[in-house]
Amino acid sequence: MKPLKELIEKIRTIPPLSQSAMRLMELMNNPNRSLQQVAEIVQNDPSLTANVLKVVNAPAFGLGRPVTSLSRALSFLGERMIVGIALGSSAPGVYGKPLAGYESEAGELWEHSLRTAIASREMAGRALADIPADSAFTAGILHDIGKSLLSEFIEGKTREIISSIAEEEDLGFLEAERRLLGFDHCQAGLALAEHWNLPEILRQAISHHHEPANAPDEHRPLVFCVHLGDMIAMLGGTGVGADCLAYPLEERFQEYVSLTEDQVEEIALSVAMEFEKTRTLFFD
Repeated sequence: MKPLKELIEKIRTIPPLSQSAMRLMELMNNPNRSLQQVAEIVQNDPSLTANVLKVVNAPAFGLGRPVTSLSRALSFLGERMIVGIALGSSAPGVYGKPLAGYESEAGELWEHSLRTAIASREMAGRALADIPADSAFTAGILHDIGKSLLSEFIEGKTREIISSIAEEEDLGFLEAERRLLGFDHCQAGLALAEHWNLPEILRQAISHHHEPANAPDEHRPLVFCVHLGDMIAMLGGTGVGADCLAYPLEERFQEYVSLTEDQVEEIALSVAMEFEKTRTLFFD
């Protein structure tokens, strides 16, 4: 199929993630890590160091005096934020461009990914299995990377997709992508994750975040956390564009996460408050 061949060719042109980003993601899976180990990775990457200092010195952070010490910057920002900075700065071609096929402006994919990361971390704290909050946050940042690849393939056909979804009660955006192209943004994201050599648990979150019940048993709890985090991000008004809320909620989520309907609004508000504080650091 021509679109699939073009997709593969497009993936080959995308630069790999920085070694710093890869090492930080690997370190986040180590419960015995130290802040010093994080600092060693950052200080050996001049570009990442500059971005970290830029964020911590943003007016929105409100420290009142310049921070020039990397160790102080790391103590203020925290490890999760460092991972977010590393991923965002090493993949601007994925997160920074407008996605015309999803009717999404430049930066909106990053904002949605950031809110999803915060919400996924919240879901990890409510999971019925032991889910590392840092892994859930990183998976949330990465879950929609396939949209940056698929956008150009569905450009000009978006309204047609939305109309077909409105006409067919059980049709979601994911299945509409499959009908149009033979593959969806989750499958495209998995291909990019493999190109980047991401850890298996992150690949599963990218591949199955809209259909978490299809994830392997050992990764399913985390994938459900990202699935719910994505839903909360969209409920908060930070979708990617035309496809916002055009995906079904997997009803089996209560087997993996302790969450009631009454708690959703409270959590969404808490996530929104943290998101607004965090986003100003990146977009001030």
